Amino acid sequence: MGIADAATPNPDPARRSLSPRASDAKHRQAVANTLRWADEAAQRGDPADALMWIEVLRAIGDRLPAAYERKCTRWKLALSQAHATAPADSEGLARRSAAT
Repeated sequence: MGIADAATPNPDPARRSLSPRASDAKHRQAVANTLRWADEAAQRGDPADALMWIEVLRAIGDRLPAAYERKCTRWKLALSQAHATAPADSEGLARRSAAT
């Protein structure tokens, strides 16, 4: 074993044991699960959580299907409408007013 070999970390054993085809299949399944979790969050009325699941895919560099780009637009709109109609936190406002 040469110096270069010793300095190179061992690849993740789980990834090393997968063939490229199996690795791709696992990745596709993970993406499908993540999109499903985003849909489930939106269905239970939590667009913020849905958008967080979408950010998981964006963080790893996956491109969203066009249908999910449209869903993101709707979820962002729902989130902004929820913030616009949410009652003000009167206790928080009172603390901020007292501090100034």
